[in-house]
Amino acid sequence: MTNGKLVCYEVIVENVMRNHPWTSDHINNDDVLEWIGSFMQHTNSPIVYADKQVYLKVDEAGRVKLPSDLHLLDTVGQVTDYCDLSNSDRECLNGTVSGMRWNSNTFHTKYHSDNRDYVRRDANETYTVNSNYLFASFTEGGVSIIYKALATDENGHPMVPADEQWIKAAEFEIAYRLGYILWTQDNLKDKVFMMLERERDWYFAQAVNYSKIPGVDQMETITMKNTEADRRSGAVSGKNDTSCNNTGTSNVKRSVVDPENNPPHDHDHISFNEDLESLPGS
Repeated sequence: MTNGKLVCYEVIVENVMRNHPWTSDHINNDDVLEWIGSFMQHTNSPIVYADKQVYLKVDEAGRVKLPSDLHLLDTVGQVTDYCDLSNSDRECLNGTVSGMRWNSNTFHTKYHSDNRDYVRRDANETYTVNSNYLFASFTEGGVSIIYKALATDENGHPMVPADEQWIKAAEFEIAYRLGYILWTQDNLKDKVFMMLERERDWYFAQAVNYSKIPGVDQMETITMKNTEADRRSGAVSGKNDTSCNNTGTSNVKRSVVDPENNPPHDHDHISFNEDLESLPGS
């Protein structure tokens, strides 16, 4: 769960200096930026990343330089009409994109001479990534890369989710980093450093766990997907009908009685008293 808002690193610095006055003589922006960037990547939580898409040109060797702010690669597609697009169209992400497949074969560029190659299906192009480059199976045109990057401001500085849990987690991360330096120099008491470490771990876990709680709309989407998956798997069928109740549970079985084809048996009408009498010792 998240409110979708972000705050700049200056907010974190102000909180650190306000709540931990001893840090005012040791803190500097360069260290804070480095620590916050490392902290956000270490959480590996989806809400700290921004979704981005770019068009990039493929060189004569079939290579594409990966974006400098790339953290997680989502999908890659071939821009089939890249050469016919103007610069403004490329910036606006216009054009036709055809999905590409990942190919782990290091000789994949040699296997794409025609449509008869066994690694090629429906003429789909493939790609691999290595050494800061994307290697496509073609040498002319462009690719569209959709990826996740750390959220940054207009100056390229990392930003932190505006939820209180994330703000406190980033605050104690900075305080802990400063405290560690002082502690290793015997300039900070053990109990103070242990407190910083404990609070850092607490708020870190709280922020990550909080981001995993789905909102109302997210929960509704999850319920709909589960229902559709059950329907496609054949769970909803005939006399063992699976239907969703108000809570979104999709594993409730409902028996459908057909009096003509399935007449009731005599034991269906045994009374409760008769059941008790049939027990041993009755």
